[in-house]
Order: sequence, then C-alpha cells, then structure tokens
Amino acid sequence: MTNATFWSWSAMGQWMGQFFFVSACLIPVSMLFSFIDRRLVATVQARVGPNRLGPHGTLQGAGDILKLLQKGPRLEFGFWLGAVVWAFGSVLILPLSSKQIGVDSELSVFWPLAFLLGTCFWEGFLGSGRRYLSRWLAGLRGLAQGVSALFPAFISVLAQGATASSFSTQHWLSRQSAWPSGWALLEHPFAWINFMVFWISGLMAWGWSPFETFRGLWSRQGGVNFAMVTIIRFYGILSWLIFTVAFFLGGWKFGIEEAPEWIEMLIVLAKVLVLFGSMGIVRTMFFRLRADQATSFAWEVLTPLSLTGLLGSLAWALLHG
Repeated sequence: MTNATFWSWSAMGQWMGQFFFVSACLIPVSMLFSFIDRRLVATVQARVGPNRLGPHGTLQGAGDILKLLQKGPRLEFGFWLGAVVWAFGSVLILPLSSKQIGVDSELSVFWPLAFLLGTCFWEGFLGSGRRYLSRWLAGLRGLAQGVSALFPAFISVLAQGATASSFSTQHWLSRQSAWPSGWALLEHPFAWINFMVFWISGLMAWGWSPFETFRGLWSRQGGVNFAMVTIIRFYGILSWLIFTVAFFLGGWKFGIEEAPEWIEMLIVLAKVLVLFGSMGIVRTMFFRLRADQATSFAWEVLTPLSLTGLLGSLAWALLHG
C-alpha cells in the first residue's frame, strides 16, 4: 500500500482489518511469549517455572492479567491515549506478509524509530504530570535512555540504507530472497553489526531485561495501570522484533517463494519467537542494569559499533556498488 492509494475505501478497510487482527492476536501471542520466556528462564536457572494455572502453567499469563485488572486505581487517561495512538499508528506500517505490508514510502524504514521516540516522549509527559519529584525524574530518565538507545538504531538503519540505496521498507524486503543466504543479514560482513545494534537498541529502548529498570515511571504503577503499560511494552517489543525480521531476516520469506498469507504470518511469528527466545536466554546470564549503566552502554558500546557498521557499509557499497 502506497501513500497515494492509502486514502481509499479499500485501503482503509484493509488497514482496519489489519488493526483488528493484530489487536485480537496481541493478548494470546503475549501469553504464549510470556510462558515461553518464563519457562526458558526457569530452565536456565534450574527453577520450576509456571505450573499452576492451566495445563503445565500455559494460562499463567492470563491469570496475571486478570489479577492486575481487579485491583489498583482506575486506568488513567494518559495510558489510554498512549495505547490508542501507538496501536493505530504502528499497525499502519507492520510488515506482516506480502499482502499486509502497510503504508510504504521512501523513508518508511524510519517510521518505527519515530513511533518509539514518540512513546518515549509520552512517558516523559506522564512523568511531568506527577505531583511527586521522584516520578517526574523517572519520566525524564526514561526519555533520556530511550533517546540514547534510539541513536545507534538510527545509525544502523542509515548503514543498511547505504547498501540498499533506498530507505523504503518494501524495497528492503524485495532485495531479500527466500533462502537465508539472500537475507540482508548475510549481504556483507558489516550487516551483522547493523543487525545486532538495531535489535539490542530497540529492546533497550522498550526496557526489556536486562534494561528493564529503564521504565522507572512504569514500575511505579499498580493494578490496572500496570497491566496496561505491560501490554503496551510487550506490543512495542513485538513490533520492534517484526521490523528486525523484515529488515534483516527476510521478513515472511523462508524457503518458499510464494506461500499463502497465513503461512507468511506464521513464518514471521516463528522468526520473532527465535529472536525473543534468544534474548530471553541471554538476559538470564546478566544482571539488570541501572539507568545510568544502560545509558552508558548505549553511548559507549552500541554507538561506536553502529558507526563502525556505517563506515564499513559505506566502504562496501563504494567497492561493490
């Protein structure tokens, strides 16, 4: 779908259908990923893990959500506003399949960065509206760390664009083949650096462990508000992993040139699950970072790596272009 054809009834209907589809799948997918993550962490740490609610603890995520919805203060307007703006905006650009690629433009690869930046400012806005200094500072801390994490992600996107000669999501996907040897991840030696920086930066910006302490403002919520921000954060992480798969891992392509749409969506979900599980295993080996440690990691480690990937990608494009 292009910008020129977006404002038509058929395009709007497709967008609304994709929005309701993603919304309906969000809770079940979040429950599945939460169960797998907790099982992986429990296995690595030699613990039992969830085993009380449902067969082998598979319904533990649903139980946690229902428990949080039954207690605590009423849901605040700010959380509703942030959730609706993010959901309606990001669904427009989620590349779920060849027929559900969303709105595309010459700069569409930067849209996930823009939406995440807006979410960081939303958190800062929520913190500034608090009566307590600690929550105001927590909102500013979240905004600062989000911007710190987004900068190397922005550089990694520039690096990939140097070799693709375009910043269109559809163009990036069309350059990748159905086999792993044709994915952007293996296009040149520096693509690995761009992939790792983009992947880790997004997880840091969304406060995924070991960077979980980044969401200082969110950790001060209770009951239904905590349940709401947990769903928002998981949706953000899921969206970022979908873009990571689209930009570097071939999107919905894997061994089949043309497949039914539901097969393509399952392929995307499987790749996202691999990334999610890999990070779940890795994060059990590290302690949680403080906000200042995570910010320093972004500027002192991820940023130099992203600049290395950018210079290497430019050199590769000049030599092999």
